[in-house]
Amino acid sequence: MTPTEILHRIVETENNARNIYKEAVSLREDFNDGVNARIEELRKQCFAEADEKIKQAELEAVRSADAEIERLDKKLEGVYNQFRRLVLMKGAEEQTDNTLKKIARFLY
Repeated sequence: MTPTEILHRIVETENNARNIYKEAVSLREDFNDGVNARIEELRKQCFAEADEKIKQAELEAVRSADAEIERLDKKLEGVYNQFRRLVLMKGAEEQTDNTLKKIARFLY
């Protein structure tokens, strides 16, 4: 090989090395873009799932509160009915501490 051929070979190798480097940088950027896109997709998916779980928890809390309100309404209705029976049985003037104790016992 002549010195000129060697020089051309060195320049050609350097150009090939630059092209390989550019391709590697491009592949790395494409990979990073793909990873970042996947991360964003997973993040959105996680937030959507979290939002759905929050909605379900809120619905369950409302259902639970409604059930508790209904239970307390029934209990209050029972107390009211018992109170009315006691008042009708003894008359309003004859109420004693014993009647109040019965009502307190029923409530608690």
